[in-house]
Amino acid sequence: MLLVAALAGCGVRPTEVIDAGEPASGLSTGLRIYFASDKGLRAVPRHNKLKDLNSVIKLLTAGPNTAEQTSGLLSLVEPPGSYDAVGNGTKVMLAMPGAHLTPDNHLLSGQLVCSLAHAQSMLNPKVHPDDVQVTLTSDGAPLGPYRCSYFLDG
Repeated sequence: MLLVAALAGCGVRPTEVIDAGEPASGLSTGLRIYFASDKGLRAVPRHNKLKDLNSVIKLLTAGPNTAEQTSGLLSLVEPPGSYDAVGNGTKVMLAMPGAHLTPDNHLLSGQLVCSLAHAQSMLNPKVHPDDVQVTLTSDGAPLGPYRCSYFLDG
């Protein structure tokens, strides 16, 4: 008899489907910067107050926190002697004299482009990060303009 009672369930009866609204989707809001990993770029949230695009370069050179480092993230952005990041609408220009910005350095360029694109959309809420085009310059010819998706595809 006990076995039959145990198999009969706990007395909870089925109910109708309850509407709870739309499912969660998309990324969380707020600043996201990108670090390199063995699997490509990974976005991480930062809760810093964003003053300008140059603040993003400071965050990248500071590198990932201890927990992010433990999970395999690193920053390829080395502290430059000088830099200047300016944005206007969907266009961002970064000048980093002395930086090793080359077409072959895909992860470094991706860190800069994706982080700056997301920051530009935070500074100008009418701009979507996917629409931002970033041009990188160091000592050679300019690289880009690039969209973040170029570094995340494939």
